Amino acid sequence: VSVFIISLLLDPIFYKNGLFYQGLVAGVLILIIDKNKILKIESDSIRFNYKDKVLKNLIIIEDYLSAINVEIDDSIYDLKTNSLNRVYQKVCEECEHNKYCLLLKELGNYFKSKLSTKDKKQIVKRCLKPQKMIIELQNTYGVYQSEEKFYISSLKRKSTLNKIISNLKTPIINSKKEIIENKTLFDILDETLKKENITFIKIIKENNKIILISNTPYNEDEKIIIISILLMIFKQNYYVEKEEILYLRQQYKTTIALIEFNNIKQQIYTYSASGDNGDTTFVDEINNNYIAILSDGMGHTLKSKTTSKAIVNAIVSLLKQDDRIIKHIEEINDIFKVKMVEENYATLDFVSINRQTLIGEIVKCGAVHSFVIRNQEIIVIDNGGIPIGVIDDVNYYSISFKFEKNDIFIMMSDGIIEEFKEFNLSHQIKNEAKDLSFQELFNRLVSKMKHLDDATMIVLEIL
Repeated sequence: VSVFIISLLLDPIFYKNGLFYQGLVAGVLILIIDKNKILKIESDSIRFNYKDKVLKNLIIIEDYLSAINVEIDDSIYDLKTNSLNRVYQKVCEECEHNKYCLLLKELGNYFKSKLSTKDKKQIVKRCLKPQKMIIELQNTYGVYQSEEKFYISSLKRKSTLNKIISNLKTPIINSKKEIIENKTLFDILDETLKKENITFIKIIKENNKIILISNTPYNEDEKIIIISILLMIFKQNYYVEKEEILYLRQQYKTTIALIEFNNIKQQIYTYSASGDNGDTTFVDEINNNYIAILSDGMGHTLKSKTTSKAIVNAIVSLLKQDDRIIKHIEEINDIFKVKMVEENYATLDFVSINRQTLIGEIVKCGAVHSFVIRNQEIIVIDNGGIPIGVIDDVNYYSISFKFEKNDIFIMMSDGIIEEFKEFNLSHQIKNEAKDLSFQELFNRLVSKMKHLDDATMIVLEIL
């Protein structure tokens, strides 16, 4: 009615105005359709348009990355032959005896950084322009060495660039696939179970539990497959809590529950000896794993801070897509070796603790010892590896470690390790610190330290 009156006032010939009918329909819809449903329709429409736009942008980015993908020729470019051809063009091409010259067939034997006296005598004996030949061979060889070095470097750059492009394309392709398929995690669970020949009637989600109703009970192998599928899809660990028989329906009910999460408490101590602190830290949860990273850049300059920060940021970003830490370290090392003109490197200390199973992965690249305090005893985690960016093939020390409740894990930079040893932690724990709380122990460690270098310490307690 309101729409009718307003339209009439605005336009006397309202029946010829399409806006009137549009407004009238809108008014009727508002009267007969629940407001919440209208909001949902609008929301779904916006979501659809948003997904459509995102998908379009992802396709553009993927096409661009595919376009700049660098083709690497597997065949070895023959720099030596090209260099010898240059010698021939400058010395032998206009020589009237080049068709009969025996030296030309053996010219490669004299292509070296320094010609011996014997080599020179042979050239003098067999060449009409020996002096010019000797000078040209040695000058061209110097150029050849520079070209070879540049060529090898170019191949490494191309290989690294392709790895970077691949890393960029992976999450884009995955996101595009998710948008196109528009599947929930339970849709994927349904498909994966069927693909692995796990039969079921239906899947029920109940709080932190997943219930499978089936016509037959699952054997041990099938249970293992189900648990592994749940871990792969939901990135969480489950266990079979209960198995029941539904007698009236003649069906089986398998209840799979989420393993309890452990809490982890953290404390970080950092000290800058002078200028910029070359140490960078990250402590937080990524995909249900508690991650602690410490990288120590070379020196006390802005460059050292930038280097360690770049390494930590890159690892954190990559871990959000893929938890294979060794793969990420190798890729980052490749990038650093190709990118850096001058010497530039940083150590890496890494620990990932699964908050459900408490299984930890510890990786060190040039990092110092770490320590685990358990029941007033100290477990020493060895140092090892070579800092990232030093050599072409990354060298690391890696172990799997099973943490326990009430463990205290201590990770530190080289600027603190000597003072830590002098502090005699073993004596403190066994004698003075038996009844100290986590916070009191941390405060006592910090209070005893006097630094001449950048110093950082990360302390984690498994609750």
